[in-house]
Amino acid sequence: MNGLSVVRLLLASALVVVVMSACSPSKDQPTVTLRILHTSDVHGKLTGYNYFSARNDGQPGFVHAAAVIAKARAEQPNNLLIDNGDLIQGDPFADWAMEVAKQANHPIIEALNSLNYDVANLGNHEFNYGLERLYEAYRTATFAVISSNVSLRNQAPQQLRELLQPWVMLPRELLDSAGNRQLLNIAVIGVVPPQIMLWDANLLVDRVDVSAMVAATEKSIAEARQAGADIIVVAAHTGLPRANESAVSDEQVVDQIAQLDHVDAIVFGHQHQVFPGANSYPHTPAADDQRGTIHGVPAVSPGYAGSHVGQIDLILQRGHQTGWQVVDFAVVALKSDVEHADQALLEQLHDAHTGTQHYVQQAVGVTQQQLSYATARLEPSSGVQFVQRAQLWYAEQRMHIPEAYQHLPILSAAAPFDAAADALEAFTEIAPGQVSLGQIADLYRYPNSLDMVKLTSQQLIDWLEASASAFVSDGDPELRWSWVNKAIPHYNFDTILGLNYRIDPQQPVGKRIQNLSFQGQSLRNDQEFLVLVNSYRASGGGNMPHLHAGHIILQSPDQLPDILRWYLTSFDASGYPHQVDLHWSLCHQSDC
Repeated sequence: MNGLSVVRLLLASALVVVVMSACSPSKDQPTVTLRILHTSDVHGKLTGYNYFSARNDGQPGFVHAAAVIAKARAEQPNNLLIDNGDLIQGDPFADWAMEVAKQANHPIIEALNSLNYDVANLGNHEFNYGLERLYEAYRTATFAVISSNVSLRNQAPQQLRELLQPWVMLPRELLDSAGNRQLLNIAVIGVVPPQIMLWDANLLVDRVDVSAMVAATEKSIAEARQAGADIIVVAAHTGLPRANESAVSDEQVVDQIAQLDHVDAIVFGHQHQVFPGANSYPHTPAADDQRGTIHGVPAVSPGYAGSHVGQIDLILQRGHQTGWQVVDFAVVALKSDVEHADQALLEQLHDAHTGTQHYVQQAVGVTQQQLSYATARLEPSSGVQFVQRAQLWYAEQRMHIPEAYQHLPILSAAAPFDAAADALEAFTEIAPGQVSLGQIADLYRYPNSLDMVKLTSQQLIDWLEASASAFVSDGDPELRWSWVNKAIPHYNFDTILGLNYRIDPQQPVGKRIQNLSFQGQSLRNDQEFLVLVNSYRASGGGNMPHLHAGHIILQSPDQLPDILRWYLTSFDASGYPHQVDLHWSLCHQSDC
């Protein structure tokens, strides 16, 4: 076979790309097919049930991916099953499961056990609950738990240090094309973004060391080859640099890992993208969306919440001098079908499902006002301001500001999560009346803690300018939704309560923030402020200017969903009373 042959399989249930490699198998030697299956970024969404809206809303979950896995295994008995992280956080089911794990087996880990997973790589969200809780979750795992660039210090729980491995060797007896058994040593190496030390600093500093992903992978490859690995698979909880990111990134490095010697296949995630077959990386030359390769290495990413299952078939042949080599491969992103779930797994999860339903129905307080993200991308929002006011309340009640900063005014920054970007998109909304735990979780979906940063007035302007990228410059004045820049995620549109300003998207970048004032006075150049903001943003998440660890002066040990709950319970029986403060507005040159 000369060159590369590419065959696209059109399947109703899958995004499929089949790739034949440049190497031709020898007719004299039998081949072995190794099927690598993987999930990533499940985020606790096991059942496909929406616990926020209390209904099945047509979205697949892990139980639907499990049905895909079962079918793929039945087709190819020579298989390996990997989870690539961000498994145990992100849904009320996951929150309930972590509470259960204090006394009993973690339901999500038990689900992986029942499907006979071979290995799980840790994602960044596995660290959100702290190291003790991480061990509680994974302590009953019957599969290997890996992360090659995470090193646990003596201050970390000893049992977790014993559980976590940098990489794992999986000896497998596989049937070849002639019906003979062949022994292969398959090494799986895992990595996670080093930014966990920023995003969960209050839980990990002085207990964890994290090295660069590429260097750690290269080191583990050398160790695995020395130990006799025939095939090396990298489970990378990292993605590819996007067009709007810097050319050099230590968070998204799959393209760099693919250029290392002796990498036979890569399963990746973190960005919640489907690859290949979905045109997820159109501006990344290294990624071939038809061939399913990155720099020529077979690679697959399975989206989010069980929407797809990654599948790589490696066709292997043993040379007399070279050992086992990849001579062909096929890469597939298999789409889960919401109509087909693993019924045995659903039955296994029944008690956890009903437990989560009861968990989210707990009443935590009352609101007099509707709390909504409906128009949070266009105007001040009752939902965003509930979060901002809760942060200010918590700072007053529980944060001990150092004396050197007590004279500075305090502002509160937040962004919407499940907001609308047009008139048809769904959004989070809580009606006046009793508020449940599930509704609070819907309003704030991540276990971020609360930080306090110190910034100058110019740094605040730079931050708001970056946030103003959430609008396009050529919208129609008669159609207000046309100003929303849908390429900017909702959670990257920050507003700052305590400042008054207008946003004019038609002005040049650097001049879009107009009429900025504090307590009726224009900001002075030398003015300083304390700003309350979630730990993800304070530590650099979202790449907002000036927001990094160097500006943090206080870190809360408490998570924001808990802070919102406590804030709501601080009111009497009449409930949360505050109306929306119209402290910012979207305007155009004609009306600014």
